[in-house]
Amino acid sequence: PELTPIEWATESLSVAIAVFYAILPGLILFGVTGALGMPAGTRWIFLGISLYLFFPVVQLSVLESDSLTSPLSPPILKSLCADFLLWCTFYLMTFALALLVALTLAPLRAGLSTVVVMLLGAVWALAIFMYYRLLGRLAWVCQVRPLEKEDVEQEKEDR
Repeated sequence: PELTPIEWATESLSVAIAVFYAILPGLILFGVTGALGMPAGTRWIFLGISLYLFFPVVQLSVLESDSLTSPLSPPILKSLCADFLLWCTFYLMTFALALLVALTLAPLRAGLSTVVVMLLGAVWALAIFMYYRLLGRLAWVCQVRPLEKEDVEQEKEDR
């Protein structure tokens, strides 16, 4: 089925909501550390760390529960413990991806030609594509593993 731009906007609302929920703990730390006198230039790290750590959990929770108002879903939280090594692998791979993008985009400045900026934009777009591919694979494995465990348990009961 074809989607109109309005349908695209409503479908992508889950990403915007997930970013909001994921950045909220960092925003709270940003405000608290600002009240304690920490310089603003170093407080921005809290927002990045919060987004990095909480975004995948919140995004998958919002999609799993099919509700924009529930940032945490019990099955996703359960998978954090049940598939801990899988989640660790996801975080390590996305960290390496973010580091690669940061190093690639480091030379970005105002005086660059349009062609160079477009090439760097392509790197950014490829990184986002790869991130969501990894997130989708994580969601798929987290969904399939309980079914496989049920099949194994069923086979044991049948014997």
